[in-house]
Amino acid sequence: MKTLIFNCLVIIALAALAACTSEESTPAVSETSAVEVTAPAANDRETTWVETPESSASWPTLTVDFPTATPLPTATSTPLPTPTITPTSIPIPNLVVRGAHINVSNWSPDSQWLAYWLSTDEDLKNVAPNNSPGGMLHLLDTQSEENCALPQFHTTAWGQMSATWSADSRLIVQDWDRNEQWYGQPCQPDSFVRLTEPPMPLAEQVEDRSRSPDGRLRTTLELQEEEEEHWRTMLTTLRQEGGEEITAVTWRTQATFAEDDPGGEWLSPTQFFIRLADGGPLLLDANRPGQAINVQTDLFGLAQPAEDRGVAAAPGPSPDSFYLLLLSNRFYTAPIQLYHASSGLIESLPYYLPAWLPFSPDYQWLILYERDGNDFWMRRLADVDGVWQLLGEEVSNNLLWNEEVTEIALSQFYQITWQTFPEGEIIGQWSTEPLDIRAVGWSPDGRFLVGVGSPNGGRYHQALFLFARDQR
Repeated sequence: MKTLIFNCLVIIALAALAACTSEESTPAVSETSAVEVTAPAANDRETTWVETPESSASWPTLTVDFPTATPLPTATSTPLPTPTITPTSIPIPNLVVRGAHINVSNWSPDSQWLAYWLSTDEDLKNVAPNNSPGGMLHLLDTQSEENCALPQFHTTAWGQMSATWSADSRLIVQDWDRNEQWYGQPCQPDSFVRLTEPPMPLAEQVEDRSRSPDGRLRTTLELQEEEEEHWRTMLTTLRQEGGEEITAVTWRTQATFAEDDPGGEWLSPTQFFIRLADGGPLLLDANRPGQAINVQTDLFGLAQPAEDRGVAAAPGPSPDSFYLLLLSNRFYTAPIQLYHASSGLIESLPYYLPAWLPFSPDYQWLILYERDGNDFWMRRLADVDGVWQLLGEEVSNNLLWNEEVTEIALSQFYQITWQTFPEGEIIGQWSTEPLDIRAVGWSPDGRFLVGVGSPNGGRYHQALFLFARDQR
């Protein structure tokens, strides 16, 4: 039956495609002065690696309608409603748009506009190996519930352009290939002008991760030697901010680091954690000068470093207030262990798998995963032998907190649940069957949640969903 429906949709899509034509417009070039902008989203230029589709593949066209997201009733025992085919114009908070591939960019400061890049079937066919497809910049107006395209901003690969916003919610598009910036009103293609001067400093400056949280210490990272099979010898030096050296350690790794990457993270104002060192993660402590502490052997008490045991870290506000998780890279071979730096206590936990993000963003809660049933459990991080609470059932390992860590979105395969955290009171719950859904972002005012759905959780033939707080 599914095959028959799909074939009918493809036939309808091909007929609609034959009747359509497209036009491209070119922005008028003029000049304007610098404007104040907000910082771009952290992942606005991040490359997502996707597999290149076969050139002979037959792709459904953009005119194929996906079913809407249907709100679920409050009672969990009620079965999910049967999906239906809907018209092209679909109101919030349901399906916004369909496309071959969708990359969500960011929100305007006033939460009226959502910027996203929409790829067509042709964009997918032309994608370069080991790259993500390009696409055209689109905007969603949450007030009018309408979408618009800005055809002059079209890329052949993800990352060639990026979009950000001025303080008054005007759009700024950066063309990285041409080193140009364009500035204009949302959904008014002819209003865009080219900036002749660089914009004013961003509202949020990039954090210097080499400095300790209190600014008194600093680390430096230097490449000492390049070896075969991508091995590198690195030198990390912990020193006072004024320059006096405290500890220097050399370590090997196959990882590469950006220019501003210190090669580790601060776990407290005096303790620096090097996770990617060969032979096990290392800890540099300003109160133990000249020493490099091996986390696996010195803190967890292993006889020797183990390549199949990873470590996740949760920082704390003061020395020896951090936590470490000892994980097993082989499922169910060893239970997870939790190290309390304040006491040196090691807990053996009742679960074997961490969530993709094992700690809440405020590092107050520990999130672990029960593979049987895909259930997620949580516990206060500081509570030794504390009570475990069920966070969500049948979760597809996609958790998204709001900035205040008071709400969370759970992606549950064909369903998305928006609830308070940690209380678990449901704010909204919607079915997106037959599309797997994952939450990707919140609006600045907290009224909207954005999700991207696709068949079987794939990266092609996607749909953009917008869920509103006041619609359940």
